[in-house]
Parts: sequence; C-alpha cells; structure tokens
Amino acid sequence: MKSFPKTPFPSGWYRIAYSQDLPPRKVLPLRYFGQDLVLYRADNGTPHLLDAHCPHLGAHLGHGGTVDGDNLRCPFHAWAFEPTGICSNIPYTKRIPAQARLRSWPLYESQGLIATYYHPQGQAPSWHLPNRFPWLDDNWSTASRSRRWEVHSHIQEIDENNMDVAHMLPVHKALICDLKDYPLEIDGPVLTHRMFARVDRALVLGKRIKVSFEAEFKFYGLGFHCTYTQTQAGLGESLTLAMLTPIDAETVELQTIAWTKKFRFNPLATWLVRSYMHNLYNAAVEQDYPIWEHKVHRSTPLLCEGDGQIMPYRRWANQFYPKQENSNVEAEPAQAVGLPVTQSV
Repeated sequence: MKSFPKTPFPSGWYRIAYSQDLPPRKVLPLRYFGQDLVLYRADNGTPHLLDAHCPHLGAHLGHGGTVDGDNLRCPFHAWAFEPTGICSNIPYTKRIPAQARLRSWPLYESQGLIATYYHPQGQAPSWHLPNRFPWLDDNWSTASRSRRWEVHSHIQEIDENNMDVAHMLPVHKALICDLKDYPLEIDGPVLTHRMFARVDRALVLGKRIKVSFEAEFKFYGLGFHCTYTQTQAGLGESLTLAMLTPIDAETVELQTIAWTKKFRFNPLATWLVRSYMHNLYNAAVEQDYPIWEHKVHRSTPLLCEGDGQIMPYRRWANQFYPKQENSNVEAEPAQAVGLPVTQSV
C-alpha cells in the first residue's frame, strides 16, 4: 500500500513456516520482509534462520544447501555456517575471513508454528510470544489449516479490519441489531478487544437465523491475532488464529488455523462445525479482500459513532514502528461526525 505513511515492516513476531514443513535436515528458501532467507532444521531438531546469500560469491543457501550437524553448507563452495551465522569451515583453506558471516534471526517454535522476530535495526526481541496460545487445551479439535492469501496492502490495514464493526453489514451481510463494543485492554505488545453482538440474519447451513455471540480478539503485535468466539445457536465455541507476514513492501501473506471445541462422543459433529466455522472465516476474508487491495490509508479518517475502536488501535500499533515515523503521523485526532473522539484504552 503506497499511501501508508510508515514502514511496511513493523517490528514484531511473524509466522514463516509450519513445523511439519521442516523435517530434520530440511532446507527451505523463504522470502519475507523484502529479503531472501533460508530456514533449516539441524540434526538435533532445532530450526535456524539465516540470510540466504553466501558472503563468498553470493550463492543462495536455500537452493542446494545441505545440513551438516548444526551447520548449513553452501552448495557452491561448501562453506559451513553455524546457527549464529559465523562461517566455521572452508574446506580448501584454514584462514577464514573475519567478514565471513550471515545474519542469524531469532526463532520461536511452538504448537506447530515457526516464527521469527523482525526489527528494522536488527535489535533482539523486546517481547515474546506465549508458549501456548490462550484457550487451547485437550478439549479442542485438531487444527485445520486454511488456504493462503497474498494481499496487496499494509499489515496494519488488514488487522485494523477487526476493529471496524460498521463494515459487517455492507461487506459481510450481517445485520447487527445489538452490539456492545468494549474498550481495548492493552498490556504492552498484547491487545485484547471484546464484543458482544446479536446478528439477526446470519446464514447457517443455508438458513437465515438469529445468532448471539461473544468474541474476544487477542493481538500479539501485528503478526498474530487469536479470535475466540462463543455462539448461542448450537454452534458452540470456535478459535481462529490469523497470521500475517509482510513478504515485500506491497504484499502481505495471510494464513489461518481453526479449532472447534469438541462435541463429546461425536467427532463427526466436531469436524462439521470446525469445517463450517473455518469456511465461514475464509468466506469473510474473500469478501474483505477486494477492499484491502484497492483502498487508500487515511491518517485522519472521518469517523462516526459506531465505527469501532479504530483510533485506539492505531495508537497501540504505533509502538511497532521507529520513533521518528510516529513524530508527525496520526498525531492529530481523527475527524469525527456527531461525537467527540476520546482515548478509550
């Protein structure tokens, strides 16, 4: 999104792979944050992420590179790089240049996900993802992975969509007749947003029904958000983890994982509800997609009562950008129609 006034690569944790895609000794070429990267799993099972191009003559270690113990060997001249990025062996010489090193990236692996921490100046992580995302326990179904989207937008614009309650009727055809949108709860890089709503024409299994639901959105920086939804129409409880990772300056990757609370002694019902809730989420993404692809960013939007927690969300998001980028951007309150704009975080 060329109109967005800040870097397309905010600092934070971002998904880069699923654990099942990286068996022992596997080497994966990746491209995120406008950079070529190489992910590999060492013989001891630990994943490592390095810059992709060898400092020697520029070969890409993700295409033909091989795992040697904890090290990764270049396919061109067999230089070996440790997980720290330092070159530890050159087969044809004992004198290793001091500059023979690659950038090593911090990694997180848990619950089948592999994530890395990005900072524009390469600083170490200032916070960490939880070892286990909230709500999940043995009473939830096996996770299902959705399709993958590439969205030509800014990562903050996509996440902000969760605050924009007024788009639900025109975009998602959900008529909300009763909505309670609670103030945001902030704990550093973690943001929690709750809402209660009654939808009087939700489409469920081909029929229009009234549905009441409570939803809790928990954001971990701009790269992860987990949505817990409890309905009162027999659909039970569902959990969706959305993961956004910038690919380059104009493209964001979006992937999701869904779970459903198990129906006791009825695995078929569990599978059907999980599939329905995940398809419902995928359909919502498809409806939002053309909006994200073609909208422009408004630093001072013309907001009205009922638009949701958009400006508080933006103020929270400012912490993930370099300080100089926040000095003159969104310093003024949003233009408002019919209400004062207040800080509600």
